[in-house]
Amino acid sequence: MSNKIDGFGQQPAQVSGGRRDEAVKRVDGENAGHPRSVTEDQVTLTDSARQLQRLSEEVAAAPELDTARVAALRQAIERGEYQVDARRVADRMLALEHTLAGL
Repeated sequence: MSNKIDGFGQQPAQVSGGRRDEAVKRVDGENAGHPRSVTEDQVTLTDSARQLQRLSEEVAAAPELDTARVAALRQAIERGEYQVDARRVADRMLALEHTLAGL
């Protein structure tokens, strides 16, 4: 299947190569000498994008590694004293899914 590109919308392309505060002049001379209004780009984040941004910031602020906790867990595992609380793991996984789904 092929798609024909036919200039959908028929809006002229806007090209900028200079400073944003410079006036833009048409090449064909129409409205020559009259500055054209320049609109600024705007980005709108969705709720999930905001949430991901917030989570990213929290992860970046968290310490990389708690060496004392790692050592304590390693010793507990070696002694056979470490037990996994399956219900807690499942609850946390569900909470993560709910957070990511926005529920």
